[in-house]
Amino acid sequence: MPYQQMPSFKAIPDKMLEVPQPGIGGLNLKDLEFEQEVNQSPYLLNVMYRNGSFTKRYGQKVHSEYAGTIYSTVYFGGNIIVHAGTSIYKYVQGSEPVQIATGLPESKGLFIIYAQTLYYLITSGFYQFKNNVWSQVEAYVPEVFINCKPDGTHSDVSDDFNVLGTKFSEVYNGEAGVTEYQVYGDEDNIIDWTVTPTITVNDEEVTAFTVDTTFKKVTFTTAPGEGNLNVVMTFTLKSRIFSSERTQLLNCKYYDTFGGSNNSRLFLAGGGNSKYVYSDAYDISYFPENNFATLGNTEDDITGFGRQYNVLIVFKPKEIYSIYSYVETASTTLIEENIGLEGFKTQLVNSKVGCDAPYSIQLINNQLTWFNSNEGICTLVSTNIQDERNVRVISRNIERTNTFGVKGLLDFDEDVNLIQSVDYDNKYFLVFPISGNCFIWDYEIAPYRFSSNGETPLNKLDWFLFDKFYVRQFLKVDKTLLYASSYNYDDVNFTNSLIELNNELYDLDFNGDEKADAINAYYMTPMMQFGAVEYLKNLKNIFIQCRGDTFTQIEIGYLTNDSDAYEIDAESIAYVKSGSALWENFIWDEFVWFTNIWNNTFRRKCNLKKIQMASVLFSNNEAGRDLAITHISFQYQIVKTIR
Repeated sequence: MPYQQMPSFKAIPDKMLEVPQPGIGGLNLKDLEFEQEVNQSPYLLNVMYRNGSFTKRYGQKVHSEYAGTIYSTVYFGGNIIVHAGTSIYKYVQGSEPVQIATGLPESKGLFIIYAQTLYYLITSGFYQFKNNVWSQVEAYVPEVFINCKPDGTHSDVSDDFNVLGTKFSEVYNGEAGVTEYQVYGDEDNIIDWTVTPTITVNDEEVTAFTVDTTFKKVTFTTAPGEGNLNVVMTFTLKSRIFSSERTQLLNCKYYDTFGGSNNSRLFLAGGGNSKYVYSDAYDISYFPENNFATLGNTEDDITGFGRQYNVLIVFKPKEIYSIYSYVETASTTLIEENIGLEGFKTQLVNSKVGCDAPYSIQLINNQLTWFNSNEGICTLVSTNIQDERNVRVISRNIERTNTFGVKGLLDFDEDVNLIQSVDYDNKYFLVFPISGNCFIWDYEIAPYRFSSNGETPLNKLDWFLFDKFYVRQFLKVDKTLLYASSYNYDDVNFTNSLIELNNELYDLDFNGDEKADAINAYYMTPMMQFGAVEYLKNLKNIFIQCRGDTFTQIEIGYLTNDSDAYEIDAESIAYVKSGSALWENFIWDEFVWFTNIWNNTFRRKCNLKKIQMASVLFSNNEAGRDLAITHISFQYQIVKTIR
């Protein structure tokens, strides 16, 4: 039989799968691990996209410490103001805190910035920090009755009583020779007659008078004389009058400024009974008794304010309302005296979805964004109630725990009143302070947009996950983010500390060994099928490109459909800062140079044969070392069809 030449076959060519921006798609807990975008991840922690690469999150360090637990903070007039323990402190960054007040309750209060003055509302009272002096706010004394006649036959009602204060005035037109003046304002037995009234005649205080508490009269030793509005009597209300309203006001947790042409009124809520109250225009020492409204079901209190466009949005746990400002005209009122006065009306915005996490409300890209423990993270796309489709849930990627055990934000069981948020560095932070987990939406690289032409696909929004963020309250100071810590475990207590985020690769000393902890960071690719579901593949090489200007250490592990656990590569990626210096100028008194920083690319042989799919895990848990990846390429080979 003659010899026959067997046919020859060409070598199977290698293919490349490029991931030019690894991890930029963020965390995806919704889709199956093998159905995700190649730049997403079902398993990542403490990584984010910043400075042009996929890298570790911010570092943390103690910024300042105090003698007691931190309850409230604010940045005002170039100073950081802190309520810690029973005292108020102020300081400029880099200096030591200085005590400016003491004797306050050990509880959270509400700092308010209004008309270039700092105010503090707390259960013990209403305070102000003005001209570098801390003092109690002096409540406005309303002139409730004016044009009063001494014989009690006529008066006009002017102001409402002030819920914040305990005093009110009656203003009389004096009559010649008359010494006996009838008091008007005690028909309902509201005046505390144990307190002597204060009386002025022609703007000068007088004391020569007697008070008849039985017939509620004031008799002057010398007649005040004739005059127009020349006699002013100031009385004190009994302690029970407006007691519950005053307590509610002092217990308010949320505020915003609204009304007029320049937000001249202070709105307060969160004190109970679904009420919001608002001050007089340009005067937050005056809260008239009728300046309030009750919204919706009184079982649920108001949970916060937000401003969007020209309306004030009011949140409740299951509802959203809007407040509009208007001016009374002849066509809107039958009361002639009210024409020209500002009024407020409320409208229902959404009757199904509200906000039950008060401190999660932020204005992101001109749209209010917040967390709802039943729905997820929501955004308000319209202030109209049309079909009640004005609230969109944008957190679908991160709502439920996945098979790798990464907990979804709807699966956390923490007090919603403690959940914190902040808008910082073009990112929305949502923190669960008990567990210390923080979800980050990077809206700079993946903004959400909604219009009549459609909306951004929700699976395209970028979410990242941090841990060890035990936040009691955030504080932004210029370009720096601070927070009051809630961490207090195993004799390590940071509740007296303000914590600062920075670009260092170190965490706080959570374990108490007096050394900065490492930031534990990892990123896992999806289960990649390399666009060839029907074939077995050989994964031959991985090329990892990293920043050349950071101290980097990366361990690599491989997981395939044939393995039960990650197989760790024997050789990790480790290097120190690199780069080349190009001398541009040499000036004797300045010594200036410019530096070019190059990336480093590393090759790792995988030698994973006849696999259907594979995932790669990149991790680092060393202090001072980064995980800075800019590009990944996978070299693979199609082997044969799966049978």
